[in-house]
Amino acid sequence: MTLDEMIMSIIEGMEKHLDGYYVDEVTFPDEIKELIHEAADKCRQTGLYLNTKNDVPEEFKTGKASDLYIEMLVKTANAPTFLHAAGTTRLMLPLISDAIKREEL
Repeated sequence: MTLDEMIMSIIEGMEKHLDGYYVDEVTFPDEIKELIHEAADKCRQTGLYLNTKNDVPEEFKTGKASDLYIEMLVKTANAPTFLHAAGTTRLMLPLISDAIKREEL
């Protein structure tokens, strides 16, 4: 599965999981968590991530996974171009993965 296919599977899987309802906090099913971790590993290998990983705002490094996921969706939806949207997911998924791992400790 390509990185773009993984990202689409995460977003579509979460849409089905949330079933279109507004929730106060997003929860991640185990299969989506696995996919996020796998996609995050691929994202960490991209030039975009490698060139910008040290410029991440502190609140993103320590944020809750649910908040970061929502932030990713908002930034992706408001991105001016497809390139910006694709870049957003590649930068945010490693942060979401790290947050999930922190929260599971």
